[in-house]
Amino acid sequence: MIESVLSYWRTGGPLMPILAIVSFTIWFYFLRVRGDVMDVVRVQDDFEDRLLDDLGNRSLEENLAHYQSLSGAIPQAVATSLSAAAADERPGVAFDRCRQAYRGRMDREIRVLSAFTVAAPLLGLLGTVIGMVTTFRAVSTQFGNTAVAVSEGISQALITTQCGLIVALPGIFGVARARRLLEQAGSRWGECRIHVVRMLHGVSSSGASA
Repeated sequence: MIESVLSYWRTGGPLMPILAIVSFTIWFYFLRVRGDVMDVVRVQDDFEDRLLDDLGNRSLEENLAHYQSLSGAIPQAVATSLSAAAADERPGVAFDRCRQAYRGRMDREIRVLSAFTVAAPLLGLLGTVIGMVTTFRAVSTQFGNTAVAVSEGISQALITTQCGLIVALPGIFGVARARRLLEQAGSRWGECRIHVVRMLHGVSSSGASA
């Protein structure tokens, strides 16, 4: 089994290690993006209700200490908004800064994931070209075992093409999944912002609206 895998790997030629790195990178970024987005999507279903209850029944200082102790992008955005309100600044603007920073980071990571997903079949195509060049060179030469050289060239062309497509498929579905999850996260951000701005409106001593 192991020998078959190693033989398959060697036949694929010099692009196989690069395809392996691309595959690892695709999975790494997909799992990273998914984890960060699910951190927002899986915020407790009653988070918005508890947020309203906290903001309505606790002091600004108590809420600030409470939400600073919580992990996650949205609780930290709430804490930033509370800090802004305590400093007579606009909490809605502070919340938006956190949301935009989060969205910018997610968009960058999804773009990286998309780039490596596109690169995988292109590397496979490059392997095809290299394999066919090897094949044509073997056909044109009059020395050595032509049949073996042709077989190796065709094998390399087919294996790299196959691996490039296999590596790209998880990335294609991963990008689509990540974008859907990001849309769901956006709705949670929006709901929490509405509650924060509504409850903190007018809290600052300057009376500036959010």
